[in-house]
Amino acid sequence: MRYHIFKKIFPFIWGIFFVIGRLYGFGEFLLDTTYYPLCAGFGHKPAVAFDGTNFIAVWEQDGIWGTRVDQLGTVIDTSGFLISEIGHTPDIKFDGVNYLIVWEQDFNIYGTRISPQGVILDTVAFPISIASGEQASPRLAFNSTNYFVIWRDNRLGFSAIYGARVTPSGQVLDPNGIFITSLGDYASVASDSSNYMVVTVCPGWGTYCYKVSANGVVGPANYVSSYYLVPSLEISFDGVNYLVAWGEIGTMTIKGALVDTSGFCLNPNGFTIVNQSVNYSMKMAFDGTKHLIVWDGNDNYLHGVFVYPDNTVALLGPIYASEVNEFANLAYGNGEYFIAWERLGSANYPPPPVLMGTMVDTTGANIIPDGFFVILKPHAQSSPALSFNGSEYLCMWQEQENNDYNIRGIRVNQVGQIIAPVIRVAGSSSLDINPAITSNGMDYLCTWTQHYPWLTSELDTLMATRIDQSGAIIDTPRIRIVGGLSSYYYKPTQSAIAFDGNNYFIVWDSTQYSNSFFGNIWGTFISPAGSILQSVLIVGLGSRQISPALAFNSTKYLVAWRDNRYGWVNQYEVYGALVSPDGIILKDSIKISPFIPANDYLDPRPAVATDGDNYFVVCAYREYSGGQDNYNIYGTRVDSTGNILDPSGIPICTAQGTQGNPAVVFDGINYMVVWQDNRNGEYDIYGAKISRSGVIIDTFIVSNQEGDQIEPEIIRGNGDTLFIVYTGFTPEINGRPANTMRIWGKFYPFTSVEETVTRSVPDALCLEIYPNPFRNAVSIKFQIPEQGVASSQKSVVSIKIYDVTGRLVKDFSRFTSYDLRPTSIVWDGTDDSGHKLPSGVYFIKFTTEGFNVTQKIILLE
Repeated sequence: MRYHIFKKIFPFIWGIFFVIGRLYGFGEFLLDTTYYPLCAGFGHKPAVAFDGTNFIAVWEQDGIWGTRVDQLGTVIDTSGFLISEIGHTPDIKFDGVNYLIVWEQDFNIYGTRISPQGVILDTVAFPISIASGEQASPRLAFNSTNYFVIWRDNRLGFSAIYGARVTPSGQVLDPNGIFITSLGDYASVASDSSNYMVVTVCPGWGTYCYKVSANGVVGPANYVSSYYLVPSLEISFDGVNYLVAWGEIGTMTIKGALVDTSGFCLNPNGFTIVNQSVNYSMKMAFDGTKHLIVWDGNDNYLHGVFVYPDNTVALLGPIYASEVNEFANLAYGNGEYFIAWERLGSANYPPPPVLMGTMVDTTGANIIPDGFFVILKPHAQSSPALSFNGSEYLCMWQEQENNDYNIRGIRVNQVGQIIAPVIRVAGSSSLDINPAITSNGMDYLCTWTQHYPWLTSELDTLMATRIDQSGAIIDTPRIRIVGGLSSYYYKPTQSAIAFDGNNYFIVWDSTQYSNSFFGNIWGTFISPAGSILQSVLIVGLGSRQISPALAFNSTKYLVAWRDNRYGWVNQYEVYGALVSPDGIILKDSIKISPFIPANDYLDPRPAVATDGDNYFVVCAYREYSGGQDNYNIYGTRVDSTGNILDPSGIPICTAQGTQGNPAVVFDGINYMVVWQDNRNGEYDIYGAKISRSGVIIDTFIVSNQEGDQIEPEIIRGNGDTLFIVYTGFTPEINGRPANTMRIWGKFYPFTSVEETVTRSVPDALCLEIYPNPFRNAVSIKFQIPEQGVASSQKSVVSIKIYDVTGRLVKDFSRFTSYDLRPTSIVWDGTDDSGHKLPSGVYFIKFTTEGFNVTQKIILLE
């Protein structure tokens, strides 16, 4: 059950258990609880506003987020606060009391109010437009009485502009929307404090203005410009007239025109503001004297220009001239502009955008020339890879630190104990990404791609290193598999590894620098001693083959990959080849996926497992439906000679929404498949058990914690134990705000002891467990409320501690007074016999009349 349900039903429990429950989940645990120094957080398409004291920035990044920034450029909410778990393209304005933020969600328009203190006033966002068809790209303005929200709308079967008025209390006055124009591909809106002015651009028609009265009455179209190849369009009010500004692709200029409050254009076809082009976006704000326009240019820098009411202009130098900068937005307040934008570290292979900010005064001086990070978070982790060496698990991942990625990992024993320290495999001036790992039953071999920014002296390289049982790096320097200066034309991207009892076999894709549509699948054998033995070309057809996966069935490998050999855009099939341990291609061009009709294609990667004889290949398959993503999980069995046993595929999951990133393992009896699944809006991890004959035996939920859970990996340990890891949203780490993505783990079969909260009376149980995690001792303090019974009445209180296998290790059960006095016990990490227990995950089960609570605690080394 999701926590927001508890929040509505049990507000008294919400406050007590939010931190522990969200952090440690329901049977899940964080692999790395290190709270590293804060680094830059990701953000996309920011919008900003000013409330008279502070600025606020909102952006999209796995939902809609926000943070406040003071007038000195100090970030107030360093890790940000979540506004909506789903959403895109936000916009925000201030009404003198609160903010209104609007965004696109599932092709509808939603909004919520936020106080100047950063408090979400509408805990459930209210719909502004949920009409048929798609609604997108909302913008808004405030006229001193109500907001006016506009958006692009295709309910009529073509692109039109609609709007709706919203009161400061959040009431939507026009729930069916106000039709403004059918001549609108996108639009902007401003207000003169009484009425509104909407400016739109339509391909083939040009740019027009529409006055909308405070009562929602739309005036006639007013011509502004015949030019329509416009990447960005903005409008702002100067106290007398509106300034409309737009970028022109053909003339490589930014132009402007004045429009009076009736909508009449004073400069038809406009005047030239600056002879520079807009790359992606342009935004504008007025400081009481002049407008400041900021934009991202074709040189990837952030630029600015002042425009005065008399049409004179003053060009500023580049506001930020480093790396790649896009989607700037700005707001004015108390003598300075706050500008926020997204910065990318590399134009050729950028990481997710870092959200940057700066302050510019009314003279155009950049007060913070180097800018500052608008969002600061602990390191984000993603792309987990997992292996088991017979006694311990080793999980590797890529870890984001500012604009760099490193490869890190950690060992986990068979009962869930984290074996410190964190292993750092790679970290340099490059982007180290896409780890893969396997074991020879003793040591491990880890591979990853080392990416360098375009036009440096180094080129992308596939790297590897061996890691011993203690977590020590064996190979210094690391093993270079392919790439670098010796391979100018091709770059490795993704790899997969398996061990055949004698050697490791690494398969990897190699795409052209000059044309990423062409790529091959290669394989390289490496000995347990780390020597490169040979490389083989598995498939090279002059088309695109990428994203390999493989499994070894005791005699031969099956290598599977995405294949675009027919050249259809975004239409991939899964092909495979059988390869011997000697590197001989035994059978090639095995078509594994079922026939894919037009507009249907596969998601980024297949996954392969074997039962020791046959193979099982799983992938996500998209059934195109009206432009909506509807990926399903399919599987196909392949016998040891390469014959396809399921020509039509096995539909493993065809639920609504998107299912993707499948992983598969054989548990000794059946195949177990896990995948990410957003059927409920957020991404959760689901799973299924499939027999060797291809029959679906069971389906189950692995994790449905709050926020997104993605990128699952699964591996078999000893016996029937499976270990599942995935990338999951993490709001807090060690009691400190995080709001980032980290790697989580969970064992299957799922332990019978999981965190639960059961409540049958309306009074609060006060329960405090501190510190958690702990090393020497943990205090368990509880207070049972008065329920109208005599204070002398006794009630049985049971406090028991279990390990992850469900074994009772400590029993504190006793009688205690049923009064208002707090009672506490201390656990020193020993069992009932006084023996010190090993580090790892444990569960405290608290039971009394009307209460049944199970909480997870972590004992550190």
